[in-house]
Amino acid sequence: FNAKTTLLILGDARNNGHNPNLSALAELKHRCRRVIWLTPEQRGAWRLAGCDLPRYAAHCDLVATVRTPAELERFVGRMAPH
Repeated sequence: FNAKTTLLILGDARNNGHNPNLSALAELKHRCRRVIWLTPEQRGAWRLAGCDLPRYAAHCDLVATVRTPAELERFVGRMAPH
């Protein structure tokens, strides 16, 4: 990891009551240029059933909902340099 690194995290952020280890993500954020989290969960579900995404989002530069391959393709197209 260095100042040019973009960290991409994929997942729903459900820890099911386990320690979310926010300090680890904060350390990664400190070492990277940016942190992007892609989740299949709609924003309204982020506070349900053990999802810690609202807490992780504070350490991310971008959190986006991506549920299908087509949505992933659109997301990558928006992020790619022009």
